[in-house]
Amino acid sequence: MQQLCLAGVTLKALGGKSKNWKATLKAEEPTPKDKYWRDRFGKDKLSANDLYWFTQGYTKGTPGACNTWKAPESKVA
Repeated sequence: MQQLCLAGVTLKALGGKSKNWKATLKAEEPTPKDKYWRDRFGKDKLSANDLYWFTQGYTKGTPGACNTWKAPESKVA
């Protein structure tokens, strides 16, 4: 979650824009490392929380927006 949030912060800092983040995040071809992660942890698609955290980072544009310790439990489950 923090990884996606920080990716959103980074994209904001670099001036990236998109109207459909879900499609943007899925556009990258998986690398062997991604495939390992998915095989090992069963992560093969974006969850609503993944998209929430990416958008949170992009919208706020600061790493402070990525504080999963203070987030509601429903956003980190």
